[in-house]
Amino acid sequence: MDEQPTITHAVRNSVLDPLRRWSLGPDALLLASEAPESGPKREHLPRCLPYAEITGIQVRFDPTRIDAERHHLVIRAKGGWRIAIPSTHYRGFADFEDRGSSFYPFAAALTDLVRAANPKAGLQAGMTWPSYLGQLGLVVIAFAFLLYILDVTGAAVTADLWIKGILILASLGLLLRWAVRNRPRKVE
Repeated sequence: MDEQPTITHAVRNSVLDPLRRWSLGPDALLLASEAPESGPKREHLPRCLPYAEITGIQVRFDPTRIDAERHHLVIRAKGGWRIAIPSTHYRGFADFEDRGSSFYPFAAALTDLVRAANPKAGLQAGMTWPSYLGQLGLVVIAFAFLLYILDVTGAAVTADLWIKGILILASLGLLLRWAVRNRPRKVE
């Protein structure tokens, strides 16, 4: 009997979370953890989520200062389930391992399986429009406020002002990368 290899993606979100191994079964998304999923302040995740019950999948770029390559696969299902699976694995304090080699094939295969089981499931890349526009709006307001403060205070051009300006300009690269990768779009 020829069995298809199971596609899996295993990650640990933080020091407080167990290692979670997500697998694609023939009819359902399967979860295995090192520790029980119940307890105080612990979300109760389903161990088996049929593909037909998944109502939406969203993939978004979600970097942090210490985890600059993180993506999230957000799964929404009937019953109000919302599961976020990151592409990076927590190894230790400020130490994240990129597990893109298992994340991207896992996300692509899950999308195909859900599309086959539930053709009405929404598939989206990037943020939602309200979130995307709200976050970009906050960035514009922050830069406008910074320019206003510099104008009002008549800040003298000193070495530390130049250094801060260079750091701000350097961070614009990450902002532009975030804006391009997270623009809301439907997946066909």
